[in-house]
Amino acid sequence: MGRPRLGEHPLTKTERQRRWRAKQRLEQSASGSAGPVRFIQPAATGSMPEWYHARLAEVTGERDELRQQLDQLRRNLVALGEVCFGCGKRGHQVGVMFGSSRGSVRMRVCDACIVRLNEKLQDIRQAQPAMDNR
Repeated sequence: MGRPRLGEHPLTKTERQRRWRAKQRLEQSASGSAGPVRFIQPAATGSMPEWYHARLAEVTGERDELRQQLDQLRRNLVALGEVCFGCGKRGHQVGVMFGSSRGSVRMRVCDACIVRLNEKLQDIRQAQPAMDNR
């Protein structure tokens, strides 16, 4: 590396990395190497071996099972989101469910709990002037 020639600016770290990578690509293409990733080449007839098809079917089945489990978990999460914060009733058990979300926090309250909270709030407001007169 050393110092740059007179009139030249020193290379930044990014420039050195880009040049090094370009040099590596040129060397790989010249040597015919495809890099660290190796693929199984099909037989001369163009078909894959039996074990390959068996393993592919096994992995595909596992993938499908995991997708079904993931879908079920997502449905469960949606159902859990429809629970009243006050009484714990589900969305189908109440008349109306009101909700609010802030970021990842979602809160639901049913209409019956809102009526009860409103009654408690009115009781508190009625008791508050009595406390102020003391």
